Amino acid sequence: MIPIHKSLLIRHLLSWIAVAVIFQLINQLHYPIPILIIRAILEIIILMIPYYLIAFFISPVYSTNKIKRLLLIIAVFPPFLCLYYLLENGLDAYMFQTPFSLPAPKWIVNVGVYFTMLTLLSIGFYNNQVILQKMAIANKIEQDKLKHSILFLKNKYNHNIGYGFLEYCEQLFKSDFEQGSKAIAAYKNMLSNTLSIGAAQTVSVQSEIQYIEQFLNLHQIIHEKAQIKFIKTINTDYPILPRILITYIENALKYGISNDEQKPISIHLQVQDQELELTVSNYKKRLQKKTPSTQTGQINAQQQLDLYYHKNYTILVDENDYHYQLKLKLLLKKYD
Repeated sequence: MIPIHKSLLIRHLLSWIAVAVIFQLINQLHYPIPILIIRAILEIIILMIPYYLIAFFISPVYSTNKIKRLLLIIAVFPPFLCLYYLLENGLDAYMFQTPFSLPAPKWIVNVGVYFTMLTLLSIGFYNNQVILQKMAIANKIEQDKLKHSILFLKNKYNHNIGYGFLEYCEQLFKSDFEQGSKAIAAYKNMLSNTLSIGAAQTVSVQSEIQYIEQFLNLHQIIHEKAQIKFIKTINTDYPILPRILITYIENALKYGISNDEQKPISIHLQVQDQELELTVSNYKKRLQKKTPSTQTGQINAQQQLDLYYHKNYTILVDENDYHYQLKLKLLLKKYD
């Protein structure tokens, strides 16, 4: 269906008024002004009916079946001819007291020419609107791709883990080169995994789990006392948008208690058929001075979810002063 905008309606109305005025001038009608105005309004209505019938109903429904479209357009012509004849001959009969008579062949040909022009204009209007819609959709797709690329690049490198890794290596290299070598190897694996993915690509769930495990492995090398429980249950392997899940895990590591055996960070990942469910829970750190979170990573992740999964995901947060739990449910699918 072609969208109708206010500006489009105004332009069309002005065009019809111009057509009606031109027709009155061409026909050199000598009616009183009130009758002339009524005739012009009726003429506009008679011209508008087939024009919009073809543009908004016949052409959209039968755009791929040109034969049916042509037959329906031809079927519209007789009613149009009758209405137009009633307007002209009926008004003359009323004004000049002349009897009704059959339309002359020349008059029928002239009206046929009007109708043909009307049909071509109507089909042209429909085709132009279709082209504009396709251009708008293509532009929206390009904007979404660009937006996704920007968001992907924002999330491509984990600055928090990177900073922590470098700080750890700086201190460690002063005493233990072997442990530092393990940290570098773990970080190298993460970078290799990340650099191999483009902004428009998806990855398998298994590949994303591998990245999460590399991330957690590096975190535990840096923080030896970190208590993290990662439980996964996977029975299928659908494509997924990369680096979406890690944002919520990293948030738990950053703001949660991770060095208490009684209060471990808990990560449950389950993929059942097409549904993925990620539950991340942690106990909050008791900081003397709370630094407000910008939540940039979570905002970026949710924007990407909106772009590619639309309404096929839910995020539920259960939070109090001591504990935080996030549950993400996502319907996995293949996407362009």
